[in-house]
Amino acid sequence: MTPEEKAAALHTLHRNIGRVAQSMDGTPIHGAKHISLPSPVVAEPRAELVPYLRVEMPDNFVVESELNDPLSLPYALSVKLTRTHNGGRKTDWQFVHGQDGWCGRQGLLTDDEIRACLTPEGPPPLQF
Repeated sequence: MTPEEKAAALHTLHRNIGRVAQSMDGTPIHGAKHISLPSPVVAEPRAELVPYLRVEMPDNFVVESELNDPLSLPYALSVKLTRTHNGGRKTDWQFVHGQDGWCGRQGLLTDDEIRACLTPEGPPPLQF
């Protein structure tokens, strides 16, 4: 995927998370933040501005979406969702963009899975 295609896919994910959050009385806050490109990966270290999403849910529950790697790097597009409730860290979630779209824990990402991610309980951690 090109950086532009990755940005479009990330925008779609953020839009879907925001839509589900609003249906649950949450507030999506869209923005941008800098991600550093480490020197082992690029000739000169630099930062890249990437889309960012923070979702504020009822009962002091917050979900923040962070890219695992900058969009310009040739890695798979994946997002870590950091979840905190009353200031305490909950289980992080991971969504990965595959050939058919965004995938969660059970295959293609659904609104039900997004909804579960946006609740403090969420499903139990995966067992390996």
